Amino acid sequence: MMKGLIAAISIPFDEIMQSRRERESQSIHVENLKPAIPLKENKPQRLCLSASLREKTMGRPCIAALIASAALASAAADLTLSIDTKAPKRDAFSHGAPCVGYAVDPQTGGEEAAIACRRAGAWLFRTALCDDATLAFCAQYGLRLFLVLDGDQKTVAATLNRIAQSPHKAAIAGLQLGADPAGGADPGMWRKLAAHAARQLPNVSIALPVKDLDSPSFTTMEGFFGPVTHLIVDLRDAPAPYERLERIAVKLRNSPDKSVGKLHLWAVGPGRLAGTTDGAVSSPSAIAWQMHWLMSAFAVDRTDGVLLERPYLADDFGLAMRHFW
Repeated sequence: MMKGLIAAISIPFDEIMQSRRERESQSIHVENLKPAIPLKENKPQRLCLSASLREKTMGRPCIAALIASAALASAAADLTLSIDTKAPKRDAFSHGAPCVGYAVDPQTGGEEAAIACRRAGAWLFRTALCDDATLAFCAQYGLRLFLVLDGDQKTVAATLNRIAQSPHKAAIAGLQLGADPAGGADPGMWRKLAAHAARQLPNVSIALPVKDLDSPSFTTMEGFFGPVTHLIVDLRDAPAPYERLERIAVKLRNSPDKSVGKLHLWAVGPGRLAGTTDGAVSSPSAIAWQMHWLMSAFAVDRTDGVLLERPYLADDFGLAMRHFW
């Protein structure tokens, strides 16, 4: 595996990009993608690592390495990955949500909209959209939502009740308790709403948004973390995620409160380096930086997933996500 990776890295970048473009022009057509769109009875297949391979590669960093390898694989034909697809899956959630997603709203519609998601490797969306049409679209095509709950206590409770009664509630992969890492105008209301969410959607992960462990939302929730499974850390202002995530992970591990010590992490990351223009977001250097950001986030042992604030596009980054998932 490493020989193939080294070989791929040694190929001149212009040669890699030309090879990718040639193969993409031959293979990316709507008629070719239609059979691959996951329907209810045909969930997307995903690669998984054997336990022995996870141990040898120190677990999470290997997942990030696979993402980077997938980007190279999309451009270099001689890269081979040896993966045991029959081994137990490594999932961030018990019910199979992917580990990398987009912090944008999904564009709903028919099969063409689903194909656009597939082209960009977009299976998971962090969004506040949860209307019936969005839930139905995502459920039909195997897409998942990391839903940001927002509004006053009555509004959020009504949303949870509606989703719990929806035939498409399986589209919900996770719930974020509010859009504001500071807790909003009434951070105390999330104590009751976290418990209500756990009752209404018992198989869904529940995440509290924070900037760090001194965020008001975290301090207000202390003593009420029972139903909360994750912290979702807003790192959109961070050019590198490792230091802050690792600091939070250490504090969680050392917490005497078991309800805090059990928490895992999700990260919301930037989709571009500061100063990058819209036209350069898909450039090789920008994508290389994005892959490095992902690898750094997954190097922290409690990081279960990353949601990137970038549009889902059929560019080289999207192609890597499509091949990987």
